[in-house]
Amino acid sequence: MQALLDELSRRKKQAIAVLADVVMLPFCLWGAFALRLGEVSPEVLPFWSTFVVCVCVAIPVFGRLGLYRQVVRYMGNHAIWVMVQGCLITSIAVGCMAFYEFSMRTAGDPVFPRSVPPIFFLLALLYVSGSRFAVRSYIQHIKQVMVRQPVVVYGAGTKGVELARLLRQQGAYHPVAFVDEDRKLQKSSIDGIYVYPPKALDKVLRDNKVKQILVAVSEDIEARRRILEFLEKFSIRVRLIPDINELVEGKETLTNLRDVGIEDLLGRDEVEPLPHLLAQSVANRNVLVTGAGGSIGSDLPAQLRD
Repeated sequence: MQALLDELSRRKKQAIAVLADVVMLPFCLWGAFALRLGEVSPEVLPFWSTFVVCVCVAIPVFGRLGLYRQVVRYMGNHAIWVMVQGCLITSIAVGCMAFYEFSMRTAGDPVFPRSVPPIFFLLALLYVSGSRFAVRSYIQHIKQVMVRQPVVVYGAGTKGVELARLLRQQGAYHPVAFVDEDRKLQKSSIDGIYVYPPKALDKVLRDNKVKQILVAVSEDIEARRRILEFLEKFSIRVRLIPDINELVEGKETLTNLRDVGIEDLLGRDEVEPLPHLLAQSVANRNVLVTGAGGSIGSDLPAQLRD
């Protein structure tokens, strides 16, 4: 299905959207009659002209507002406003046509229910917006499942939420969960992503087959060190994000995610070594490094060899 959609040209996709609206908008109007009259098969033949109007007005209006130029997978708040405007204009046109027919009717002709246009507006908006956002969700889901790697974002604050949104729009990662120490955020959902407490991290990693954790926390060195020490016991790659503001502004990209360095675990600003003093201590000597299984100890031999 995804491959078929990708192979379609832009014009073919637009034609499919127009055709779907031509078929479904009259059905929405029929549904408005059915709801208003409380009948499964309402008598709508006397009001056939309103069905013609709803299609002849809606399609050009949606086209003029740019709905058919929208890329479905990237639709956002602007598209919602466009759909509201288009459905409102169409429902007003239906109401005007019904008023015209009422002024021309003779005794014994059926009366057009005045509540049909508002009901039609709601049904049309539900269809137009629901169908497009359903397609968008399907495309994003397929892309996330088949292409992107699942990751956990540690930190559900402003930086973590912004990071998750960026991951959904670009990059090769799909955020499957937040982890945060703040109890007020735990057991809540942010942008459809559940927030877990740190103690549940092991289960989250197993259930989602996650191989990386992206840390999006404050610049407080002590807090970051504490988090990294907690994550050290998990057999998983831990990466730090660039400055989130630079990511949003486009100055940095998600390809610049970096692995944890020694300086991230110090709990203080890094102090550059003095080469001549270091050389006096280790040059031409056999040196024993204790605690080499940890993050700092494992990096020391490499630095000593250099």
